[in-house]
Amino acid sequence: MCRSRIYGIILMVLFLAMPRFADAQSVAMSFAALPTDPAELAMGGISEVSDDTRMDASAGYMLYSPSYVPASYMTAQAEYVIKDKIGFSLGALYGKCAEYEMFNPGGLSSGYFTPAQMKFNAGVEYKVLNFLSAGIKLKYLGESLAPEAKYGAFAGDVYVNADVPLSSTSSLVGRAGVANAGTKVKSASGQGYSLPSSALVAAGYKSDFGRSRLSIMAQADYYFCNTLAISAGASYTFNDLASLRAGYHVGDKVVMSSFASAGLGLCLFGAKLDIAYLFGSDVMKNTLSVSVGYAF
Repeated sequence: MCRSRIYGIILMVLFLAMPRFADAQSVAMSFAALPTDPAELAMGGISEVSDDTRMDASAGYMLYSPSYVPASYMTAQAEYVIKDKIGFSLGALYGKCAEYEMFNPGGLSSGYFTPAQMKFNAGVEYKVLNFLSAGIKLKYLGESLAPEAKYGAFAGDVYVNADVPLSSTSSLVGRAGVANAGTKVKSASGQGYSLPSSALVAAGYKSDFGRSRLSIMAQADYYFCNTLAISAGASYTFNDLASLRAGYHVGDKVVMSSFASAGLGLCLFGAKLDIAYLFGSDVMKNTLSVSVGYAF
């Protein structure tokens, strides 16, 4: 029974990936692939595989690429796990890009416009076995590039997470799935643009020693616009109070440019603060992401 479930999940992931590969063209709404959680961003854009919390809620702000194409994002997310078996999540994002001046056919200024982006998501994750869970996340994406150029799309993630114990203090972790598989975006001319859909696989190692915890992760994303991205990151936590994180992402300007990242996290009586800063990139340098929240 359990094996049948696992095989079914794997086949579902492959089924969702194949059609997107066949009709991939230009990419629209690349912000859908942008990590905004500081803890994730600080590790090169990799989300750790963890089941340490029952409830986690946070709100954040990100100043994106201020030296290149500046944008700002506000985010909110909440996760809740019931009886260590099934978890639910909700999230929202709203962003604004740099304002630009518009001109009429006569060459006269007709005002200013601020492009905006938004994302709403809801997800569920179920623990199939003690070491294996499967999840799905549904999203609505919206973007306005001009007064007459506003677009919307639906997308989804399907994934499996594994946390295989090696000992009482260490384990191997992994993730595989499809991200941002969804509907195409059509321009006013009727041309279709694909979302930044990808197939991903990640692997890592985590260990507790004394009052410290170490987590190391690496991830590969194959975007169906024929782009490959590689990320690696590490996190060190002391006494469940303070965390130091660092990572590197290798990508391109089609979806997300390469960058180096560093960050820290503080947690006291459940209240938490996470910060990430990006550097080593002409496009992404000086990006700053901050969030505050509560978890237990």
